[in-house]
Amino acid sequence: MNISTTPVEQLSYKAAIDELQGIVAMMQDANCDVDNLTAYTRRAAALIAECRRRLTQAEAELNPIIASINNGGDE
Repeated sequence: MNISTTPVEQLSYKAAIDELQGIVAMMQDANCDVDNLTAYTRRAAALIAECRRRLTQAEAELNPIIASINNGGDE
């Protein structure tokens, strides 16, 4: 597997998760290319950070909506 050069910000959430899962599987493989391990780890860290950022953003947007529903739509 080659590491994508697409900036993580341009990936969909699903594409980021899929790429992350691919990197993890590759790193767990007995034939993992140790020479590229640092690059794999850097890319995985960037993907994780972007996914966390998006989840935090979604939570911030959803919380007021959920609060409004729980309060009977008064807000």
